[in-house]
Amino acid sequence: MDDMLVELKRDIGLKMVRMVTGLLLSVAMLHAVALAEQKANQNNPRVRIISPINGTSFPKENIIPITYCAWSPDGTVLIRAEAYVDG
Repeated sequence: MDDMLVELKRDIGLKMVRMVTGLLLSVAMLHAVALAEQKANQNNPRVRIISPINGTSFPKENIIPITYCAWSPDGTVLIRAEAYVDG
């Protein structure tokens, strides 16, 4: 009887260790993916606002055009989008 109880405790302990290890690995992978995504979005030289130029001022009543542009690694324009913001 005692041997069965010891073996049962050992099995439960092993299952708990496996479960916690799996959970920690999952969290670590999600964290790594989030960091990689954040790093990829920071200072991406191929996607930027090309207008208005920094320091440009607009009257408050105007609609401000904002142009975004994205380039491929070889320098060709992939997408150019315009947005209008009510100042």
